[in-house]
Amino acid sequence: MTVAMVKAIAVGLLLACGAPCLAQPAGPAQIIEPSPDQQTDNKIVCKMDAVSGSRLQTRTCHSTKEWAAIREESMREMKSAADASLPASDSLSPATPN
Repeated sequence: MTVAMVKAIAVGLLLACGAPCLAQPAGPAQIIEPSPDQQTDNKIVCKMDAVSGSRLQTRTCHSTKEWAAIREESMREMKSAADASLPASDSLSPATPN
């Protein structure tokens, strides 16, 4: 092979491969393992929900992190609904004579 032919092949390979070939690190690839907390946060949990008026159930799947957020939001909504339904504390106090 001639020098010109080797150069042409090298240029052709670089053009065909593009920037990803040049961007690869020279050393060994590093594998980043998620921490145990991240692994449990990303674990998918499915629950079966009863549908009102039907014998069929639906399956709902979320990560454990998403289930925690759903639970917290539900608790927040229940607390705000309970607080809104309570009468004001002034109306509960007995009338005091003047």
